[in-house]
This record gives sequence, structure tokens and C-alpha cells, in this order.
Amino acid sequence: MAVERILDDPARAAALIAAGGRLDRHSVIMVLDPADAPPSTPLVAGFSIGSMDAAHVSEYGEVISRAYPPEHTDHEPGDADPAVVAVSLERYLRGDEIGPWIGEASLHVTDPSDRIVGLILVNETGASEAFEAGPFVTDLCVDPAAGGNGIGRALIVESANRLAAAARPNMTLVVTVGNPARRVYERLGFRVSGESWRIEVD
Repeated sequence: MAVERILDDPARAAALIAAGGRLDRHSVIMVLDPADAPPSTPLVAGFSIGSMDAAHVSEYGEVISRAYPPEHTDHEPGDADPAVVAVSLERYLRGDEIGPWIGEASLHVTDPSDRIVGLILVNETGASEAFEAGPFVTDLCVDPAAGGNGIGRALIVESANRLAAAARPNMTLVVTVGNPARRVYERLGFRVSGESWRIEVD
């Protein structure tokens, strides 16, 4: 089984699927000029935002595992095991995947008991057919138990504002079609810059 990656060609994607290909992911690429991000707003009382720290990688693995259960549209097989997630996450923090970790824009949120309940991981990416060079949101997730507190919005806005302060270029992310998070990104000023399909074929 091979994987075909298609960019901005819905006709080709439809033809592959009609010929027996299995759609693995259909997503849109979105970009935001950090200078256009709204101002940061305080979190709900008791929650606080701070910089990601590699010393907390095990806790981050647990948050990601809880954020992507099997029924989630972005669930990957390894997400069920926090230890596996943590090992993968370490590669991004080292810059072994995508590109260098942008520490000043990578953040986490803690709840009133000081438990980590959300994170945004940002890496540097080079220019490609699909992406602009610059900050790429590798992961943005919130523990479902802490949902409804505006954590995801706070993370991405604070990250964008830190990038703006450093005069960094556009922030890019990828969101699966059908994921309600897309509406949040649109309200924050992200615009669609492309569409992609990942299709498994014989």
C-alpha cells in the first residue's frame, strides 16, 4: 500500500478514491499573519499559560493521548499510548521532524491544580509546495476534561502574539476537514491557503 499526497487538485483526489483509494485525510492549510492576531485575553481564573518545557514531555504525551481518542477525526494509532506519543514529541522538540522547535511560541496551560491541560507546539518549516517557510503549528490540543475554558484560543493567540513580537512571518497550520476547530481559526483571522488529500492506494 502506497500513500498519494495531493495538493489543490480535487478532481485527481476524487478519481483516486473512485478507483479504490482509501481517503486517509482531507485537510485545509491555513495561514495567519501574526501581526493580525487579536490581543491576548486572560484565561479563566485558576488557569495559567506558560512556555513548553522538554522536562514535561511525559505530561504532554498524556494530554495529547487524551485529546485524540479513537473517535477523534485526527486520531493516529500511536495516540492511545502516552509513552509512544512522548517519544514522538521528543523528536519534534529536538527539531528532528519538520524543523527547529520555536520555543518562544510553544506554550502550555495548567489548571488550578497545576496539571497541564493544553499545549501548542510550533516548529520552523522550510518552504515547500504546500507550505510557506516559517512557523508551523505542529500540534494544538486541549484535554477534553478542560474544554470550554477558551484554552485552545488562548494558546494560539498568545503564540501568534509572541511570533509577532519577534517579527516572524506567517503562522501555518493544517486542520482536517470537518474538525470544528477550523471555525475557531477562521474567527482568529486564519485564511485557507490550500487543500490537501492523503490517499492510500495499491
